[in-house]
Amino acid sequence: MTFAKSLLAASDLPVTEVCHASGFNTLTHFERSFKKRFGCPPSGLRKGGQH
Repeated sequence: MTFAKSLLAASDLPVTEVCHASGFNTLTHFERSFKKRFGCPPSGLRKGGQH
């Protein structure tokens, strides 16, 4: 999850690409896990969130 957060913060890769690069098979599972861990969806991190 930390790897995914770093990729989202430092790159312009689509969330789907970050999902697969982080070892998740489905976007739904990735988004659910990310939100549970960091308190915001992956897309929320991109929209200027300082999580």
